[in-house]
Formats: sequence, structure tokens, C-alpha cells
Amino acid sequence: MGYWSNFHLATCMLYAILGADKANPNGGTNVYIIFANKPGEYSSEPDSNIKTLESWRYLFYGREMATFTIAEVVDESARIKIIDAKEPKYVNSVPNKLFGEFPDVSAARAEIEELISFADLDAKLEQVA
Repeated sequence: MGYWSNFHLATCMLYAILGADKANPNGGTNVYIIFANKPGEYSSEPDSNIKTLESWRYLFYGREMATFTIAEVVDESARIKIIDAKEPKYVNSVPNKLFGEFPDVSAARAEIEELISFADLDAKLEQVA
């Protein structure tokens, strides 16, 4: 598989992980999302329509695997750039609607915990910001 294909696959995996429909059941106007950075593979840069609230470093047996960021969507036109770490010329601009929506920060945190938890594996989160 070519390099661009690997990057595209990583982007699709990000959509699949975060794309579950978790819209605010109370009809509230605040929408929260999770996006990730994976060292050596890709970084994510939100535009000005996304307000970053907190970030969590995911450690698997002491090795940093990813950083998950919880953010508030300020405007429906929000987008996140996903930039290939090895070939920065490869950029995907992802619309907000492709990311899972959470009704509040606590629900987003719970989703991250669920993503990293499996049996007795040494996986943990450290708050970054």
C-alpha cells in the first residue's frame, strides 16, 4: 500500500472511531467533539470555529500512542485539518459533521476512556491541557 493510501486509511480510521452519532439528546446548542493527534503519523489542527477545551495523552505500556482533544464546536462550518506527519503536503480538511458529537465534556471524556480500555492492558490517560 502506498504512503498516501496509509495516510488516507488513518484518516478513515479516525472518522470511524469518532464518527459514532452521539448528538445532544436534550436538543442543546453546545456540541462537543473529540479529535486526535498520532505522533509520527498525523496531526490535527482545528480551525477558529472549534474551541479546544482539554487534551489527554494516551499511553499504552508507557508509550505515547495518541493525544485526544475534546473541543466545543462554535459554528457548524467548523473543520479540522488532518496533516500527514511524514508528508505534510498531504492534508485532509474534515468537516465537523464527520466527527461524533457529544452533549457535554463528561460524555466525551467517557468515550475516550472507553476507547482505550480493554481487559488488563496497561493503558492510561494523562491530562495535557
